Amino acid sequence: MDRLTERRGNAVALLRPYAPALVAVAAVLVMLWSAGAVISAVRTQRTDSRLQHAIDVSGATLDERSADAEQRASRLASSIAVQAALTRRDSRALAAIAARNRDVAFFVDGRRLAGTLPPAALTRAIDVSAGGQVIGRVVAAAAVNSAFFADVRRRSGLKRGDRLLATLGGRVVAGPYLGATVDAPSDPTTERVAGVRVRAVSATLVAGPSPVQIVALARPAKNPFAGDLVWLGALMAVAAAVAVFAFRSGRGLRRRRRTAPAPADANVRDAIALVGDTLAATHNPDALLPVILEAAIEATGAVGGELREDGETIVTKGRTARSRSALVLDLSSDGRALTLLLWPLERGFSREARDAAEWFAGQAVIALENARLHRIVQRQAVTDELTQLANRRHFLATLSTETSRADRFGSPLTLVLADLDDFKRVNDRFGHQTGDLVLREFARILREEVREIDLPVRLGGEEFAVLLPETDLKGGVLLADRLRRSLEGLSVAAPEGAAVRVTASFGVASYPSSASVEELLVEADGCLYRAKERGKNTVVASRRERHAASG
Repeated sequence: MDRLTERRGNAVALLRPYAPALVAVAAVLVMLWSAGAVISAVRTQRTDSRLQHAIDVSGATLDERSADAEQRASRLASSIAVQAALTRRDSRALAAIAARNRDVAFFVDGRRLAGTLPPAALTRAIDVSAGGQVIGRVVAAAAVNSAFFADVRRRSGLKRGDRLLATLGGRVVAGPYLGATVDAPSDPTTERVAGVRVRAVSATLVAGPSPVQIVALARPAKNPFAGDLVWLGALMAVAAAVAVFAFRSGRGLRRRRRTAPAPADANVRDAIALVGDTLAATHNPDALLPVILEAAIEATGAVGGELREDGETIVTKGRTARSRSALVLDLSSDGRALTLLLWPLERGFSREARDAAEWFAGQAVIALENARLHRIVQRQAVTDELTQLANRRHFLATLSTETSRADRFGSPLTLVLADLDDFKRVNDRFGHQTGDLVLREFARILREEVREIDLPVRLGGEEFAVLLPETDLKGGVLLADRLRRSLEGLSVAAPEGAAVRVTASFGVASYPSSASVEELLVEADGCLYRAKERGKNTVVASRRERHAASG
């Protein structure tokens, strides 16, 4: 027993000199793990930003393809061959026409006679008239398929390992993992898709009972040090033991006090990394400005600084030693006059610090320009190019948010759908330029009549919508009638000098009288259809809300 106690004491005495080194090794490993976690979080933010950008581009791309589908449907609807085949209900002739035109189908009395439509698509329908009677309908689709994904990848800059897929009613119908069930949320999160762990974000592109969703996937970021920490820890422990042994035997090196500051290039790298991490987390140029100022002070060793726009100070940090000459850097880009002023220590800035500041200023201008361009792309992704109203993608996302808010606070929400009457005749008689002018004028009327909290939308073609938070059915009907009367009194000058007058039909439904988002859309669309049947230029409200109000 005494011998065992003696051996333990000798072992403790042997290890005691190495204890500080082992503690240091453990501290370094913890620091590395923490640093890896930070790096992983930054990479995850960048991945989420990249995937969300791809989702935004997908919405904009579908809107463009929807406009193309509408043009194809309109062209076929005006074709004499199509009109003759529909009049005769000649399915063979229609099938031959459909074979020469992609993603097109022909319907009579709600029954498809010829053509096929892809499962994941946004459809545009044009009625075909002959002798003043509707004889059928042409439906063209903007498909969400491999060609669509290739276009989105090219425009959004997805990485090689990123994936895009489309789901119909939650089941994958295009892209990888065909047939798998995917329930990806609208906010980026880590999910398992077909047994594979991925970072995923989704958005609804086409609403309805079986909504079409676009899902962007990427490999989740990992701690870059996690797999190597065991081996690294063992090596560091051995190295620390050797160092302690060498020091105790008299062969250790005397530590030199570090008197010189860190090299300027290291400071600049740290500063640029700070700006880069912030850019990954936000693409708001105004949020970047304080970070750029702080990073510039760090890179140059300045005692303080300020940012000025058009001569006025907008951000300050540290001491502004106005008795000394400031280092002035121009950060202007795209018409925005930005100036960065840095105040030095008493001895002034060294040449290395000035060079570092000039180089950093160039990188800061690039970061600000990237942030500005990102915001432009984001706006384009949710804005209709012709009318500058919100587009279909923004509408669907806002509709989902507003219905959730209505549920939470018990407030009403009303949807107004509008469709310009006989708009095809305007394009056929006066040309598409005049038609575009009519669309822009109606968009102007929408902006003037709605409140700031309302959302006016161009859904595509001549179809519009207005989402009215905290508004009941009666308020929606009043707004729709104001819009109808304002448009009725509008006169648009055609290039030949003729006065073009148009009207619109409106359908109004409200939530929560409709039980779901899909039911609200279907109910409002049904009201719009009944308004067309009643002779157009009229407003029809949901029967369901009227019954609920009377009961």
